[in-house]
Amino acid sequence: MSVTILGAGIMGRTIALSFALANIKVKLFDVKKESLELAHNKINEHLQIQKEYKLIEDSTVVMNNITFIENLEEAVSESDIIIEAVPEVLSIKEQLYHALSELLSEEVIVASNTSTFSLEKLQKLYQHQNKICITHYFNPGHLVPLVEVVTNSMSEEDINYVRSLLEQCGKEVIILRQDIDGFVANRLQAALLREAFNLVENNIATIEDIDKAVKYGPGLRWALNGPFEIADFGGLDTWDKVVSNLFPDLSNRQDTPEILTEKNEINELGTKTGKGFYDYSNVDLVNAEKDREKQLIEILITKNK
Repeated sequence: MSVTILGAGIMGRTIALSFALANIKVKLFDVKKESLELAHNKINEHLQIQKEYKLIEDSTVVMNNITFIENLEEAVSESDIIIEAVPEVLSIKEQLYHALSELLSEEVIVASNTSTFSLEKLQKLYQHQNKICITHYFNPGHLVPLVEVVTNSMSEEDINYVRSLLEQCGKEVIILRQDIDGFVANRLQAALLREAFNLVENNIATIEDIDKAVKYGPGLRWALNGPFEIADFGGLDTWDKVVSNLFPDLSNRQDTPEILTEKNEINELGTKTGKGFYDYSNVDLVNAEKDREKQLIEILITKNK
């Protein structure tokens, strides 16, 4: 089996690592040599954390499962499945899919990690439309188990192949049989964020206290149970009363919250600029990212006991 990942950014490199950790050979392609060099260094950092938690013994063995390639034709040659993780710019994807149409046979499955474009739009860019799907990973791709698979015309055999391959990498796979913006997880996150903005704008609670409410309340339960399981544990008679009282009062706004627009206008974009809803000017963000990764590993270890 041979897997190719196109794009060596944050998602591409961690998706490649998820296959390498499962002892599956993977080729990681990027047009920029410096992107491949950065990916190599970042993957090594991830592997050092894996060793620290004794999840792997030898990082060299895992790294040897990854081949870093600058030539597209070489990257996709003899691959069984291609996962595209290039930037979310339609012109870039269009150029790539036109090239893939020339290079790939109708036997090869192509999957996109897009979270922006519909499957229908991507199908129009690619020659073999019944061989393309979306495999939506979550950052970091080698740790977060969920992968959302969107398909509307692939055969059951191909769908089962994709599911089986992802499950070999320890992924929890959900299948969406229709296109829908945001898929499942991002729609749920967006619904929560809409209400969070509503609470801030109406001076109900501060940003800091809303984050505390999620982290130290429902967030702990969500690490163990989904919303329907939580409703079952709480009693559906109770939840019937809760939703009948709350649903009419929840935010149903359609526009972007003003505070979010303002942050973008003044280039306060979060950790990438050093300031967002919080000030990160005195935070060691490199180590903060590593600490977050370690905490994710600890949560996963606890869940899997």
